[in-house]
Amino acid sequence: MKNKVNKMMDVFFELIKSKETKKVCEELDVNYENGIILCGIGKNWYIAEKVAKTFLSLGIKAHALDPVHALHGDLGLIDYQTIFFISKGGSTKELLTLLSYIRKRRDNSIVKDVDPFLVGLTLNYEPVFEEYLDICIKPSKKIKIYEFDKKNIIPTLSISVMQMVLDYIGVKVHQNNVGLLDKYKYNHPGGAIGKQLGSSKLL
Repeated sequence: MKNKVNKMMDVFFELIKSKETKKVCEELDVNYENGIILCGIGKNWYIAEKVAKTFLSLGIKAHALDPVHALHGDLGLIDYQTIFFISKGGSTKELLTLLSYIRKRRDNSIVKDVDPFLVGLTLNYEPVFEEYLDICIKPSKKIKIYEFDKKNIIPTLSISVMQMVLDYIGVKVHQNNVGLLDKYKYNHPGGAIGKQLGSSKLL
């Protein structure tokens, strides 16, 4: 078990040190005020929801977007945000359908003044959805994915690694922008964080 965790941590460190992650952080350093949208299917939907809450706590506007509901009206949420598409294999049908539609709409200027920046996060070095993206955070070569179960099927370690990568990006952007530091402080008046940062005194 420890060996599996160590191997997946190696994947995590490769992803956060990649030139793609650096470019995404640079993009967000300049345009974080446009907001973030996180998109995933299955267990990745819950990662999208969790990470959106983390970005909000950091003072960065963020939403989780369900790819299925998106095609039935929730596309109205999309404007100039950076959109993260989270997928272990990068070939989830619902994500591909949504991405294809967004690209066609954007590339043909069908909806004016809407220009999202499309980012993929995957553990597959040859993901299908890469053709629709502006940038894709992925391993540099084919890797074996380890999970807690014996058959390496149940999304446990893999999904944790992807959440950690997204959390890392959020923290990097937060630390690089002085204006976000006070937002974090005053977004956490309750609990241990509020006491540590002093914002609990306002309660």
